[in-house]
Amino acid sequence: MVVIRSLDSCSWRGFRILALAACALASGIFPGCSKRPEAATEAGPGATAPAAPDYGVSIGAPTLAAPEGQATAALPGAGGAQAAAVSATPAAATATASIPTATSANATGQASPPPVPLAPPGLIAPPVVAAAAPSPCVAPPFREGDSLLPPIPVAQLTAGNRDAAQDLIVEARRYGDADNWSMAFDRYRAATLADPSDPRGYGGMGYAYGKLGRPQDAIAPLLTGLGLDPRSELLWRRLGDMYADMRDWDRAIEAYDRALEILPMGEAALLAKGDMYWEMRQPELARAVWQCGCDAGANLMCRRLDAHQP
Repeated sequence: MVVIRSLDSCSWRGFRILALAACALASGIFPGCSKRPEAATEAGPGATAPAAPDYGVSIGAPTLAAPEGQATAALPGAGGAQAAAVSATPAAATATASIPTATSANATGQASPPPVPLAPPGLIAPPVVAAAAPSPCVAPPFREGDSLLPPIPVAQLTAGNRDAAQDLIVEARRYGDADNWSMAFDRYRAATLADPSDPRGYGGMGYAYGKLGRPQDAIAPLLTGLGLDPRSELLWRRLGDMYADMRDWDRAIEAYDRALEILPMGEAALLAKGDMYWEMRQPELARAVWQCGCDAGANLMCRRLDAHQP
């Protein structure tokens, strides 16, 4: 009996040794053979499970939304099972709001509009800014190609007897002061014959034509005078007066602006330009021009402005 028991014990022990060796050899093929039991199982039913390793990051378990009035169970984390959270109120049991996507429906059940594409920075058009209105106080820059006036002749007149021309001009002005414009015209014309290079004789002829009611005849001598002296503010202003008398408003404005370009804020040119606007039935422009002269200290235009207030 003892021998049989010894043989049985040895056979059982040898079988276990052979089984363990075979399992060790087959661990590459059957990994489950080499897996050790859990520490909690080996330690016994009363032992506690070892704590999970702390990597410095707190990982919370995602909460599953449950129907109203029911408990919401938390998924177990890496360190073991966590306690289930029970919601007592309906608000605590609702799921958190999700971020809507481009194709998700909004509260009204309609699809959200697609996002507006942004234009590259270089393709954005700048805002359109309205150009400021030209000031009636300042003459616009003059360009030869835009002139409405007849061409000014290039005067190549030889100088004559300047003293005789000067005496004739003085005599013509005396006739003009006496309102005898026929005799004044004759003396101005004689001055141009005495000294063809003196622009004052041509300017006097044009002015006398205007006083005689013949503004259309005044254009030619005035342009001849401007050919001799293109920087004469007086000749440009008188040319504007002749065009204004002819109701040629565009050329009159250009002539007045040329005078104001030579003599900015010239009192006589501003006064004549304002009077012309008043004749054109544009009282706002007339008052604006007179206001410019009044602000510059011209008392005559201040009185003109006060007399034409609405």
